[in-house]
Amino acid sequence: MKVSIIIPALDSYDDVNILLDSLALQTFTNFEVIIVDTSKKIRAEPISKDFNLKESIKYIHFPGAFPGKARNIGVSKADGKLLAFLDVRTIPDINWLSDSLKIFDMGNSLMQGSIIRTSAGTYFQKILRAASYGTKPRQALVGSILSKESFRKIGGFNEEVRAGEDLEWLSRAAKVLRKISWSTSPLISYNGLMLGMVATVKKWYLYSMSSSKINVEVHQKYFYFIILFFISWIFVYSWNPIIAGKEMWSESPYFVPHITKIFTGFLFAIYFLFRGLIRPIKNRTEILFLVPFNWIYVGFLGLILDFVKAPGRLIGLLYHYKAKLNSHSQTQENPSHSKILIVCPYPYGEAAGQRLKYEQYFDDWEKNEFSIEITSFFSKKTWDILYKKGFFAQKLFGTLSGYFRRLMYLNKLRKYDKIYIFMWVTPLFGSLFEKLFRLLSKKIIFDFDDSIHLYKNANDEKKITSFLRSTKKTNYLIEKSDCVITSSPSNLAYCILHNQYSNAFYIPCSLNTKRFKPRKTRGNNKKITLGWTGTFSSSSYLDSIKEILISISKLFDVRILLITNFDYEIKGTNLDVIFWNEETEISDLHEIDIGLYPLIPSNWALGKGGLKVLQYMALGIPSVSTNFGTAQDIIVHGHNGFLAKDSSEWIDHLSALISSSDLRDEIGANARKTIQKKYSVDSVSTKYLNALYSVDSK
Repeated sequence: MKVSIIIPALDSYDDVNILLDSLALQTFTNFEVIIVDTSKKIRAEPISKDFNLKESIKYIHFPGAFPGKARNIGVSKADGKLLAFLDVRTIPDINWLSDSLKIFDMGNSLMQGSIIRTSAGTYFQKILRAASYGTKPRQALVGSILSKESFRKIGGFNEEVRAGEDLEWLSRAAKVLRKISWSTSPLISYNGLMLGMVATVKKWYLYSMSSSKINVEVHQKYFYFIILFFISWIFVYSWNPIIAGKEMWSESPYFVPHITKIFTGFLFAIYFLFRGLIRPIKNRTEILFLVPFNWIYVGFLGLILDFVKAPGRLIGLLYHYKAKLNSHSQTQENPSHSKILIVCPYPYGEAAGQRLKYEQYFDDWEKNEFSIEITSFFSKKTWDILYKKGFFAQKLFGTLSGYFRRLMYLNKLRKYDKIYIFMWVTPLFGSLFEKLFRLLSKKIIFDFDDSIHLYKNANDEKKITSFLRSTKKTNYLIEKSDCVITSSPSNLAYCILHNQYSNAFYIPCSLNTKRFKPRKTRGNNKKITLGWTGTFSSSSYLDSIKEILISISKLFDVRILLITNFDYEIKGTNLDVIFWNEETEISDLHEIDIGLYPLIPSNWALGKGGLKVLQYMALGIPSVSTNFGTAQDIIVHGHNGFLAKDSSEWIDHLSALISSSDLRDEIGANARKTIQKKYSVDSVSTKYLNALYSVDSK
């Protein structure tokens, strides 16, 4: 697939040629380079030393255009199906394109974001790097790759500003595409740090002023900081006359001499320490570089940079609140669209319970004139450590932040036509937030997994959070919602009986068969691999077949593979644990020859949707499941999988599959056909639309 690399340039002849020379070294070669030169005069067309690269360069002269306009022009002239963006002072690694394009080959990304590192050569540049970006890799537009269709959805770059258009566009991309897959390591080097103080101050001032109209999130944080500073300063300034008394201050036990000077000096010391040491270390600047004296230079430079950025930030505040006032007076942009707010536990694209249920239908909903906005309880940062041991303070802060986010949405709920709640509004305590959301929402659609309306998860019995959870919130939503969706047929009758409108739908978990494809070949010399995929919350089910796996390992030379978010041990077995990763999810599952879906029969397990076994089946992997619950509706025993009711049947069915490659191929092929017919995205999509439309008459 051809890639069009778009490069805006302004008076950068030498830098462009250096960049072109680096592009000539790329291991992936099916690309074109589009240079949009916005200089007033044409000095000379950039010429690469590489003959093949010369043939793929398009040079466009458009004097006076800002970077956003230049990039939009480049996109309009692009012949490739994929677009990539670079700047003149960036140098890509030789594997930049080949590594970045792997994610597109998996078919699970609309945009591959870039991680860049900042280079510094001179002493001043190293001080400047410590005072600004540090050595910590950061997300950026340069190096990012996306399809033309994705660019069309996002829209073009802001053409009216000199700087900041890239960050504004990335922010818009995250909202429109809902998730950007970011590189795991930096493949781009940024070489644009200025060589001297005057040039640096000029650049940062111009950037701050130019981006003041669009960098609204930064301006809002800056506003909160200013308010906090002035409130603190006024409180300290008023301490002696108010607390110590209006007269005879010096005789009061609460009198503090020179309190304003002390407080101001204290704030400056804290700020300087933060700018010179704390922030640079957080951005991975080496401590040995900072001490004993460089941190002072870094602090002073940081102070200067913040000072020159202040006018732009203050102007940005005015634009921000002016835009906010205007937004209240304007009508909806698409009055014909039905606005849906998705209220969910986890960030978009992270949790399997969300990814493989409603999230994969968003494009279909938008085609049917639904406008979608997502608010997750946990942030991506909290999600990354949520199921890891330790991190108590971070988990507590992430949970409190989630409650704050829910509070902030209360006054916005009426602007949405439908509120789609998955699992809960808040995770702990009673149903206060669920009741508030019901009171303030026009229509509510409630989607849930498992049997959380009847019992707490048996796997959480030893957790302190189990004590704080309540089934009241789930039952309240089942009763009061305008529509209920369940992924387990065993819960459907309960929902119909208890919902005020008897409006409930069974919608099974489903899979995108274009992404979940069977592997093409398998090496004959590899060991048979028994595999299980799941999270820590399902670990007790894995415990239930531990002895079975030990026994089967004594009978056969097999490998056991677990794809999880936690560590696990089974002594006496050849066990490998792979931590789940979206980018490698399919290739990791392809290593499995026989899938495992154990359950512990209970009312809780009765509500399971059978997602694990559906994943195996979609990939053409034969499986053995516990003969209980939803698996009985999915599996036709001996045709597209096996059902086992006890240890001896587990061992018998696993032995049969391990011993016969023909049986594995037959069961796997039948399993794949079952998914395509009943559990694929295409076969289930209309069920979600029916549920969404069903609330319009309530």
